[in-house]
Amino acid sequence: MKKIAGISMAALAVALFANTASAQLGFMPVIVYPGGYQGLNIQAGAAMGLSDDTKGVKADGSTSQAMAFGGMVGFGAKMFNINAGVASVNTKNDGINKPMAFGGNAQVTVLKPAESPLAVNVFGGFATWSIKTDPGGTKLGSQTNIPFGVGIGFAPPMTGSVGFEVWAAPRGNLLSTKPEGGSSVSQFGFGVSGGVNVNFAMGFGIYAALDWATFAEKTENSVITAEKFSPMVVGGGLRYNFKTPGAGM
Repeated sequence: MKKIAGISMAALAVALFANTASAQLGFMPVIVYPGGYQGLNIQAGAAMGLSDDTKGVKADGSTSQAMAFGGMVGFGAKMFNINAGVASVNTKNDGINKPMAFGGNAQVTVLKPAESPLAVNVFGGFATWSIKTDPGGTKLGSQTNIPFGVGIGFAPPMTGSVGFEVWAAPRGNLLSTKPEGGSSVSQFGFGVSGGVNVNFAMGFGIYAALDWATFAEKTENSVITAEKFSPMVVGGGLRYNFKTPGAGM
């Protein structure tokens, strides 16, 4: 990241948090289901960074990409689903703990014509986490991310026991960073995620997604309070769907 004279402590905190601010659960890509799902959905996966703004810095000056492992549980009924989850994030920054991110989202399918492979949904969610020193456990600050947007999916008719949905989801992001003992700094950003959800027989499935976002620099009285950053992550994992009676159409 660039170094700028007159940069504030708030900007330093935003820089510290930058590689955890990329997507939904601190570091996991935003996953959407434009066509919806029915019943109980359980998924678990991993993600890693792909850009300079997702790299952590070691004590010797070397860098490596941050990683995360997490899962979500959700319930879908007809055209609506709600999901909640947790992720463990390794920022790969020496002296920093591995924060746990907690969050969730709600998704509503608004367009799904009969006999059409296309579907559109709207979604909104949140995630929050704190970062502490390691060792020591001194809290450095907390961060909350609120993504919201539109998902567009294409699920062609398939024969046999395998089906899939390809999707893309442009979104807005409201990011709030609060250094411990300081004032919150808010940034608005734009992002997009895209991927594929593959469903097999008996409820099993896999998913993969790529997620990119960008947050603009913020200044107050000619002082930079938040630097521009553009994280990109890739992730994937497994899912299982328990269809329950009356959960959907």
